[in-house]
Amino acid sequence: PNYTPVAMTDGQCGFIVDCDVIAQVNETNEAVPSVDRIEENLGQKPARFLTDAGNISGAVQQAMEARGIEFYAPVESSQPRPGNPARRADPTQPVPESEWPHLPHNSQGQLDKSCFVYDAAGDQYYCPQGQVLAFEKNKGGAGRDLRVYRCEACAGCPLAAHCVSPKSKRGRSISRDKFEEVRNRTAARMATAEAKELYKQRPRIAETTFGILKAVFGLRQFLLCGLEKVRIEWRWAATAFNLKKLVRHVERLRAEFAELAAAVEI
Repeated sequence: PNYTPVAMTDGQCGFIVDCDVIAQVNETNEAVPSVDRIEENLGQKPARFLTDAGNISGAVQQAMEARGIEFYAPVESSQPRPGNPARRADPTQPVPESEWPHLPHNSQGQLDKSCFVYDAAGDQYYCPQGQVLAFEKNKGGAGRDLRVYRCEACAGCPLAAHCVSPKSKRGRSISRDKFEEVRNRTAARMATAEAKELYKQRPRIAETTFGILKAVFGLRQFLLCGLEKVRIEWRWAATAFNLKKLVRHVERLRAEFAELAAAVEI
């Protein structure tokens, strides 16, 4: 329970191309160093990176984009998506009252952030009533550099009960960090049919490796103690996995070559 093994698997042939063991549960910080090691060790960086919701931080997405690696993960845009009434041609105009029941709400029961349209030119948001949420202040926190936007026209708004927290003494606020745009770009990529089809391969690529190591190799717990010793044990397991896969891959190539040679002889 004190060690988390991580592995990066090649999506074409299923080889483990990088692995490590960390002494924590959260593996988000391992994604970028892993792809850097792949490029250093193999001379080629991945073209695409498929991962689950555990590695979707804005910092990871930005780092992958900076490296020219297409990022695929369950990321949703904070901007209105198709089907959201807040997605309208002119955000300065209010959402029709008949569409209010279809506006998405967050876990606190308030109108979700995706109901607010961001205007990059004016660096401001528009609420479902077409009112402006102007930039108010910067708010730091864990290196996020949040920018806070607040509406000054909430008093008397017919949507206030669904939008403003009862505990709030002022109007509705929306925060935005420096990774907002890269999240939106990832979300736009994930919304395409090609991305959805590609992402269906992630369980096969990622989970099959761990399934074989557990069920076939019997590696359900580490035998050694100490992080460095456990890393050695995990790397031996990854090496054995790759050798087994390499033998099968070579056998398949030989069979294909023999079949091709026989066809040529005929």
